[in-house]
Amino acid sequence: MTLRDMSACTQIPVSTLSKVEHNRLTLSFDRLNAIANRLGIDVTDLFSPHSTSTAPILCRRSLERLNPVRDPTASLALFADLTHKRMTPTLIHLRTNSTTPPVPHTGEQLLFILRGIIDVHTRYYTPTRLTAGEAIYLDSEMLLHLTLAPNIPEAQLLSIHTARSA
Repeated sequence: MTLRDMSACTQIPVSTLSKVEHNRLTLSFDRLNAIANRLGIDVTDLFSPHSTSTAPILCRRSLERLNPVRDPTASLALFADLTHKRMTPTLIHLRTNSTTPPVPHTGEQLLFILRGIIDVHTRYYTPTRLTAGEAIYLDSEMLLHLTLAPNIPEAQLLSIHTARSA
């Protein structure tokens, strides 16, 4: 990856990156974190004397502009144009008398409520009620299904799933 490539990914000027490369300037933690995120590594790996990764470094993005969803009970897989994602983001719409079917998968899942109130039913805990702006992070294997809270006509949430590492 060239300095120009890194600059395009992180919005840090090429001149600044060049000064860092030649030990004439240091970066703030925020900028170091931006570089680490773009490289797909932990910020502490930037200071490690030995790199353990031999995988190519990717710098990519995808933009999703959502049009109004015709079927409000449908789930919409986001960023389908990206291959080899580590995360699977899905926009989920719930309406009265609907529940999400159980989808068995391993890994971890983040559910962030965008609108409405839902009950999260899991294998081991009593249902958890979440309102707009709240989130839950859990092992995907625990998730049974989602339902609307009583007297709530609809809800929308963002689900982000990651596969379990081998």
